[in-house]
Amino acid sequence: MKQRILFCNIGWANSYHGEMDDKPTGDAKYIKEGGVGHEIANFALSNGFYYGFVETKSANGKAWTIRIENIDSSAAKAEKIDNVLVIWCATDKKRGGKYIIGCYNNATVYRNRQPAPSDSKRGELYEKGILETADYMILCRENDAVLIESERRFFRVPTARTDGYGFGQSNLWYPTKSNNKELEEYLDSVRQYINSESSRATRMTEAMEFLLANSTKQ
Repeated sequence: MKQRILFCNIGWANSYHGEMDDKPTGDAKYIKEGGVGHEIANFALSNGFYYGFVETKSANGKAWTIRIENIDSSAAKAEKIDNVLVIWCATDKKRGGKYIIGCYNNATVYRNRQPAPSDSKRGELYEKGILETADYMILCRENDAVLIESERRFFRVPTARTDGYGFGQSNLWYPTKSNNKELEEYLDSVRQYINSESSRATRMTEAMEFLLANSTKQ
C-alpha cells in the first residue's frame, strides 16, 4: 500500500526558519497587503518537531478545516490522521510555475487548527505580534522533514487548469485514487524525488557531524 499523500501550497521563502528577512512571498491577498505568511516558521525546529501551516479558505471569519477524509476515507470521523507524506509547494515568481520546496514524511495532519507551544518559534512570533495566531495543522518529527535548497527546487507541480490534475483554487490538493495513469506516474516520480532528496539531506547531515566531531579533536 502506497503512503497517503497531501500537497500544500504556501508562499515562497528560502529557509522557513521564522526569520523576518526571509518572509514568504506570493499572490495571497494577506501577503500582498503586508501580512506575514504563517508558513514562515514551517521549518523552524522546536522541541524536536516542526509545526506546519497552510492557509485554508475561510468563510464568515472562520477558517475551513483540512478534510482529512480526502486523504483517507477511513478518517471521516477522525480529528487527525497519521503517516501522511506532506509535499510543500510554492510558486517561484522568477521562473514562473509551482515547485516542490520540501516535505514532511510520516506527518500527522489535523482536521482543525492546533495551538503551537508558546516556546516554539511559531509561538514566539505570535507573542511578538508578528503572526495573528500560533496555529498549525501539520506536525512532523525532526528526522522526517526535508527542506530543499532554493537552487535545487526544480520539480514542478501540476495545476488542474493546465494539466488536468493538480492544484485548483485551493491551497490543498488531495490526489485521491484514480484510474489516471499519468497522475499515478507523476505521484511515483514525486516519491522517488523526495526519497532522493531525503537521502541527500541525510548524507549532508552525517558529513557535517563528522566534520564537527573531528574539528573538536584538533
